[in-house]
Parts: sequence; C-alpha cells; structure tokens
Amino acid sequence: SPDDTFDETYPDVAPDGRLVFASGPEGNTDLFVWDGDGAPRNLTRSPWNEYGPIWSPDGTQIAFGSRNADRDIAQIFVINPDGTNRRQLTDRSGGAVSPAWSPDGTRIVFVSIGGQQRVDNGWQANTQLWIMDADGSNEQQITTVGPPGVASFEWSPDGQSLIVSGATTQIVSMDGRAAVELAPEVSILGSASWSPDGTVIAVVAPVGDDSRGPTTLLLVDRDGTTVRELARSDATIWGLSWSPDSRWIAFVHGNVPPFESGPPPPPVADWSVSVVGRDGASERMVLDGVYRGEQMAWQRSSPPE
Repeated sequence: SPDDTFDETYPDVAPDGRLVFASGPEGNTDLFVWDGDGAPRNLTRSPWNEYGPIWSPDGTQIAFGSRNADRDIAQIFVINPDGTNRRQLTDRSGGAVSPAWSPDGTRIVFVSIGGQQRVDNGWQANTQLWIMDADGSNEQQITTVGPPGVASFEWSPDGQSLIVSGATTQIVSMDGRAAVELAPEVSILGSASWSPDGTVIAVVAPVGDDSRGPTTLLLVDRDGTTVRELARSDATIWGLSWSPDSRWIAFVHGNVPPFESGPPPPPVADWSVSVVGRDGASERMVLDGVYRGEQMAWQRSSPPE
C-alpha cells in the first residue's frame, strides 16, 4: 500500500501481471503501478482526482478518468506506465467516464451524459455509450438505451460486440447490425460479463420484483437464447469476474442497505466473495467479511482447483 491511511481502489492487472490502482484522499486520488516487487510507483502526482485505470491490451498505456475539482467534469486520459506522455482524449460537456479498450487496443468505448431523458417522475441524465479511436479521434455514439441509460457494458473477447446493461440487456454489434435483446428474465441488475473464450455471458438478474431482494446468476449463450442458472443468493450479487480459463466465476454478494437521506453510514464488512464453476458445480464461499464496493482481479496463473 502506498499509504495505509487510504484504500486502494479500481485495480486492474496488465497482461504481464503488473497492477494499477487508485489511492489517496477523497477528491485527490493518484494512480499507482506495482510491478510485484518493492513499493508501488505514483504515476500522476497531480491535484486532480484520477480513478478507474485500465491497461491497454498490450500493456503499453493506461486509460483512466480524471476529475478537476475546479470544473468537476470528468474526462478520459491516457498515460504511459512510467508516468510519461499523459494525454487528454475527450473534452465533452457532459463528461466522459469508464473507458474500456477494445481487445485489439485500437478503440476505446466510454460512457458520456448527452442531455436529459424524460421519465415518469421528471428528468434523468441520459447516459449512453460512445466509441473513439485510441488517439481520441472519430467519436461516435453507439447506443440509444432508454431510461435509466447505460448501467454497465463489456467488450466481447473478439471485439465484435458489446454486452450492454440498462433497462434491458442487449448485445450491440460493432458492424452496425441491430442490437439483440436478451431474454426478459435476464433483465437486469447492471452486471453482465463475457467469458474470456467469448462463448457465453454471465448475467445477474432479480428474483421477483425487489431490486434489493434475492438475485440469481445466469449463464446465457452469446446469441441471447439459452439461459441456465448457476447460483442464487438471498442478497444482491454483483462484481462478476471470470477466471482467465473461463472455468470459474467469482462474485460478490451481500445486502444493499435502503437509501436514506443524510450522511452515509459507516462502511460495514458484511459482504462475501464466492466462486462457482461454469457448469454450476462446486459453488463455495472463498472470502467473508469484505466491504461493499471492493473489486476483484484474478491472478492469471492461479484458478481454483
């Protein structure tokens, strides 16, 4: 840890095993890289708030979001792993967050707010997906998801499509074909993840109408047809993470507290991490007593046996 006073957030692992993460006081986090030996290195050392770093597929660049406290609008930047050549890629009035490299490293998809959408009780931010070349050129909007907009997304391993969660879950093709909506029972709590081999998609769906009630982890074929259940929880499942060999899925589960006005309650370590086999077998808890909001990353050489 660069400083035991602060949490490390947004971890991402490079193809060669290097780790990038954000850490620092609220509103002024920096990016750090750890090579597996010695202390992590601070890449940014800026007065801005940097977060959400993600490695390019070849490990030569890191894309991330940065929010200037004076302007309070996030934009997307890239930087070399040694801290050099920091470049701003976006300059959108609605901001830009959640960069995701295409598998070949030539394009970046991100979320941006493009105005407002009318909903039953007023207006809501219109969050949609945009795509750009890796140098920031050729920005194009690629989704028109209805309220509440895009909740989460992920590239397919072959780079030909995206799984997009919002009011529904759909597969958005990069070749201009119409989006394919998954079966209604797969809609949606905002968590969906391709298997690394690209053949299936893991999705979290509610059991019943209570969004804070029981949830189920489903496996769906990439054409959106065959659906089968892998695991069920009396609480909320989220944070899906496939093992690199596509054999296992790790997930976090726990109770989401009801929304209350006023200061947020102190964090409570009452969530758990479990893994389940792709065939639905061998589900087991591997870690108990974690904080809601913590992220996971697999070590590529060590899937569970």
